[in-house]
Amino acid sequence: MAERRQRGSRPSRRLPLPGTLRSCALAALLVLHSPFVLALDPTVAVTQCAALTLGLNRELPDGTVTALAQTRDGYLWIGTTEGLARFDGARSTVFTAGNSPGLPSSYVTALEAVSDGSLWIGTANGLSHYRDGSFESFTTRQGLPKDVVLCLEEDARGGLWAGANGGGLARLHGGRLTVLTVADGLPSNTVHTLYRDGEGSLWIGTDAGVSRLSKGRPVLFSSSARLPQQNLSGGQRPYLLEPGGLVPAGDPARAPLAGTAGVNEVLLDRDGNLWCGVQEKATLRFTPSALNRGGSSDPVPGMVVTSLLEDREGGVWLGGPSGVMRFGDPQVLPYGQKQGLPLGALYSVSRGLGDRLWFAGGDSLAVREGGRFRSHPTPGLPAGAGVLCVLEDPGRGLLLGTTGGLYSFRDGCFRPFPGGTALSRTMVLCLYRDGLGRIWAGTRGAGFFLLEKEGARRCAVAGGIPDERIGAFHLARDGALWVGSTAGLTRYDPATGRAITYTTRDGLAADYVLSILEDSRGGVWAASWGGLTRVQGGRLAPLTESRGLWSEVIYQVLDDGRGRLWMSSPQGLFSASFDDLHAAADGSLAAVSCRVFREAEGMATRKCWGTVQPAGCADGAGRLWFATLDGAVCADPARPAIPSPAPAVLLEGVSVDGRAFPSAGPVVAPPGPRRLEASFTAPSFRDASRLSFRYRLEGLEEDWTETGTRRTAYYTNLPAGTFLLRIAAREGDGPWGEGGAALPVTLRPFFYETAWFRGLALLLAALGLWAGFGWRVRRLRARKRQLEALVDERTAQLAEANRELERLANEDGLTRIPNVRFFRARLEAEWRRAFRSEEALSLLLLDVDHFKRFNDRYGHQAGDVCLRQVGALLRERMNRPGDLAARYGGEEFVVLLPATGGPGAERVAEEIRAAVEALGIPHEDSDAATVVTVSLGLATAVPAEGRGPDDLLSDADRALYRAKSLGRNRTAGPASAP
Repeated sequence: MAERRQRGSRPSRRLPLPGTLRSCALAALLVLHSPFVLALDPTVAVTQCAALTLGLNRELPDGTVTALAQTRDGYLWIGTTEGLARFDGARSTVFTAGNSPGLPSSYVTALEAVSDGSLWIGTANGLSHYRDGSFESFTTRQGLPKDVVLCLEEDARGGLWAGANGGGLARLHGGRLTVLTVADGLPSNTVHTLYRDGEGSLWIGTDAGVSRLSKGRPVLFSSSARLPQQNLSGGQRPYLLEPGGLVPAGDPARAPLAGTAGVNEVLLDRDGNLWCGVQEKATLRFTPSALNRGGSSDPVPGMVVTSLLEDREGGVWLGGPSGVMRFGDPQVLPYGQKQGLPLGALYSVSRGLGDRLWFAGGDSLAVREGGRFRSHPTPGLPAGAGVLCVLEDPGRGLLLGTTGGLYSFRDGCFRPFPGGTALSRTMVLCLYRDGLGRIWAGTRGAGFFLLEKEGARRCAVAGGIPDERIGAFHLARDGALWVGSTAGLTRYDPATGRAITYTTRDGLAADYVLSILEDSRGGVWAASWGGLTRVQGGRLAPLTESRGLWSEVIYQVLDDGRGRLWMSSPQGLFSASFDDLHAAADGSLAAVSCRVFREAEGMATRKCWGTVQPAGCADGAGRLWFATLDGAVCADPARPAIPSPAPAVLLEGVSVDGRAFPSAGPVVAPPGPRRLEASFTAPSFRDASRLSFRYRLEGLEEDWTETGTRRTAYYTNLPAGTFLLRIAAREGDGPWGEGGAALPVTLRPFFYETAWFRGLALLLAALGLWAGFGWRVRRLRARKRQLEALVDERTAQLAEANRELERLANEDGLTRIPNVRFFRARLEAEWRRAFRSEEALSLLLLDVDHFKRFNDRYGHQAGDVCLRQVGALLRERMNRPGDLAARYGGEEFVVLLPATGGPGAERVAEEIRAAVEALGIPHEDSDAATVVTVSLGLATAVPAEGRGPDDLLSDADRALYRAKSLGRNRTAGPASAP
């Protein structure tokens, strides 16, 4: 029954509020605008994915959601009172009765995703079946008892049951329609709800009671109970709504679940949590333990819910009069002011005594105890003394590091730490209790101190620590104290006062060390403002983004005790296995694989904080807490991360020369300019911005074209032939999906490009010669001259045709400049010539800035005009006979400059860039300028052994990428250039 958990929900028994009442409901029940955490205990918490659903709600045809379903291809379907929306995680497509023939009404009442991958839609004016991109309607004209369809359900044999308003129960299967009414045993002809249980039995909810289908006939189960809309997992019987609330069918002794008297929809998710949509209240969520003991539920505020669905990625969708929400069950959870933490931006998080956690931020202090947050007063602190770090010690009580010194809590008040040391006059950045119970304090400008009973003793370091800003400590198992400062990592011996300091000159990733940790293998890890460094056996091994780290600014490192190191950064929270980290540090692994957590994975903000320590800690349950700019984030390593399924690529549309073809293929196109365009997607509701795509036309090219998040493939001036268009996707830095989408494409040739035409021409010429020879045998010499003239004429015609064919094969059909095929041939030839003459060869690769935005705003026709203008400009700028400008593909062009060094090529590039900008083609959606501009990548080489023309192309491509990353509308050389 795994399929069942991913299927669509049934519609509400009551149709959505009409007119003014619906508008009032929409105004009163707005979707939350920030991530919402349900409950305080991270073991049962879920998080609202507001960033995903806010944009989706704006694109729905209407705010009143009546039904939800997910089809086998991964699309989410959302039924509303004014149309049907299909959503892939990034884009939505709206279908209405006006734009979709076969959809009898825009008022959607029910959705059912069936096992063959198609979708059935119940509407206020009949039934519709969506399959292979088209709708087919079924109404009373085709035998449906009533046109108002209230609910849908697929049975075990692939038949579809439809409950009608006053028309009874209809079944469609194999083109046959059967109907059950009160005459067949139904309690009422108005069927609100249908549910197929784990045994395959069909339950029927009517306005006069609940029946169960037995041997093809309905048998009354209860006349007093009501059947809420169901979406339960396999092996489950339905829940019945008795007057006191929900009770599992067949368990009359079971007490109703608390607060479920008004439930009209239930969902049992894959983790055993029961979600209950209440018409006039917040949605309720019962955990498995609460279901077993009949305990209370977790409320989900924010909207009235009439539809529930769990998608295949584990997210739960709530639909109702105010749109949709999606809740996930992530491995990390945010805790800010919405969840009870009274602080905003945090400096420090530390573990106290018992189950207490302490949070410091600004001039405030907060504590979490017994699962609840509260503010902790700070009497005695002078005005303006910001609280930076906090430490609770069994012997010394509560210590605060502030911008104005160290304070301890005594006699109900915070007082300066005794001893009259410099600690009372300087900023305290770090408080650390080591394994021996000693407390160390790091300061800004005054070194570091060891706190003693009578006060604090400043630690004298033989040779001194190069910098006085101390922000991190760690006591290693060998008794050495590791100290992090803004000038490196120091190994300090408390017994002798001797120290060794490591800096970037010794291999440290960066001199500003923010956090230190020792693992079970004896490796000391230093997190810094430039990466992560392992110190082991006196050898330093730095790891940076080039070695796979998600961020090079690492504030806090924590060991989860499960073989992974967790790190906070400005780009989010991420973790990596110690096996990978050690292998990368040893040089046996090229790059570390990181698991990244950002907004889409449950964080309120990706921006963590940690210039003050400790910026994170582990609590008594093994959960890890980190400071962020919007409260704290809690990671539970024991909770398994929800696996990301491999993105499945779907083709949404294919056109050749503007003519649309079915995306299911194969495509067979008549002769023409041969412009191919394919749009595609990969449905995913985690974070669509993390999906990237690539495509390749097998039979024409060997390499893949990576498009990033763009979901369209373009080809122009293709040759005739049979090809296979392949498209693949991946999430983040994960592997490319196997297989992907594959579309056979056949482009038929013009008649003069065919072998039979050439053969026929030769045959006709031979027949003419033979016939002329036989007919003019007596005038052999004269006819011989005529035949020779005829042969010469035909030969000239064929030569001209061949020249035209060669021109067509080497010229881009849109811009009328050489194409990539001709360019590659010239590049090979010029490379060989430059190799022999030892001359420089330069290459310019240019790309029209934000061309997709230009197309989206002005249309593809305007985009073609723009490309032609750029091509004409490049053709005019080729001043020397050997210079070549060609179209490289899509919005990319290439300029080949033989016998040209870097300075000359740079002048040509700048002239081209300025000339394109001077064209003044409006482009209001460009970040670079208000007109169309280009970015250019420049590469120059003197050919030598071991290098080839592809190396020059790669250099130019990297330079182009660099020009884009620097802001576009500019020329950039290779990455190594200053």
